[in-house]
Amino acid sequence: MEKNLTNIADTIIDHINKSEKESSNDNKNTISKAEQIKIFLWRIPFGKLDSELVESLKDITDNRSEWIRSKAYEQFKFELNKDNIVEFEKILNSNFYKDKAEWLREIVRKEVIAHKGIATQ
Repeated sequence: MEKNLTNIADTIIDHINKSEKESSNDNKNTISKAEQIKIFLWRIPFGKLDSELVESLKDITDNRSEWIRSKAYEQFKFELNKDNIVEFEKILNSNFYKDKAEWLREIVRKEVIAHKGIATQ
């Protein structure tokens, strides 16, 4: 009988641990999704940024679209507009960026770090 009680207790503990792990994973997924904000240019999805980066970018510019266009020109001498986004993606790919979102995250991060005067190594 003592062995049966031990088996039952072990089963209950395993079930509780499994439930806690699943709950923890659900919370992580919810948090990471909530932190991402979609960025659009000309109503075209351009990428997702962490909400913290978006808030920091608001301190740098009032016109996010114009700022992104200026960064495309500054880095690639490319005049970004709604008709040439596919061409811009090809330029990004040839410069080892996975996609527009990766490039966007990188330039925003660099700008925020420079603006806030954060030391980097």
